[in-house]
Amino acid sequence: MGGYINRSYLDFKAESQSRGFTVTHRSLDYRARKVPVGESLTQWADFRASANEGVSKLKRLIGAVSDQCPSSKIVLAGYSQGAGVVHRVLQQTNVPRLAGGLLLADPDRLTYDSVIGAGTAAIPVAGAIAGQGAAQSIPSASHASSKRLPNGVGSKFITYCQIQDPVCSYNPGASFLPALTLGSHTSYVPEWWRLQLADKILPPAKPGPGSQFVGTWVGDVTQQMGGGGLNLYGAIADLHQQGNSIGGTLSFVRTQGDDGTPGFCTWTIRKASIQGNRLSIDGRKVQDTGGTCSGWTAEFTHRGGSVFFKAKGQGILYRIR
Repeated sequence: MGGYINRSYLDFKAESQSRGFTVTHRSLDYRARKVPVGESLTQWADFRASANEGVSKLKRLIGAVSDQCPSSKIVLAGYSQGAGVVHRVLQQTNVPRLAGGLLLADPDRLTYDSVIGAGTAAIPVAGAIAGQGAAQSIPSASHASSKRLPNGVGSKFITYCQIQDPVCSYNPGASFLPALTLGSHTSYVPEWWRLQLADKILPPAKPGPGSQFVGTWVGDVTQQMGGGGLNLYGAIADLHQQGNSIGGTLSFVRTQGDDGTPGFCTWTIRKASIQGNRLSIDGRKVQDTGGTCSGWTAEFTHRGGSVFFKAKGQGILYRIR
């Protein structure tokens, strides 16, 4: 079990225990291969053979676990090719007692799928420039399927992707994207989806102060620039109950900044305070390209189905779930 998935398992186990549930894991042992972005058909053929092996073995593992633990629910998670293997199993078979799971940097990612999008690739302003998984760009060689998952299956899963990661957001024709680099594929932080994954699969945490802010909020944020211009950002905020406070992440994408370059950033909530319909947060930057994030404090003012967001810029964010 790789580093990202192992960390995600340990986080999910801790969240489960705090809510009165026990979790164990089974690892899938197969001949994994990197996703050959921009490489030869021979390497894609090797990727395809490896993925086929993973799919067959995962189906058998699910069957064995179902027989051994007939009253337990099943959670599936994978990173990179492992996410693609899970995705293909979900497309090909009905998994018994499926609780949900995580597709992290999925090379089979579809922008129109029923899974819950997260990360900067899920920001609406990025929708026109975020690509699909790299395997979808060459389906004849990768054998990636364009089949959308049934709503009852996809809605149980989070697909987490950063817009600069060419494995899950492959769109080399978008010249105003940050440079696509495989370094982005290895720069994820499990803290980003810890609460989101737990709340997706487990019974929700007991409502507390600020529960009206819990959810996923998206929209546009504008910032005044020098010379009277405006800097436009797309924003997504995943806010979750964390004891008597609020935790989660905020991510931003801009198509053009002060220096004329695109960029994105993600930061996590370190501290939150709630006064009536106002949520004030202190954040910690964990990823930034192009100097996109310039401040670490923000305010949300609740307005029913929307919130007014104010930091260095301001705008209206709308609840999508």
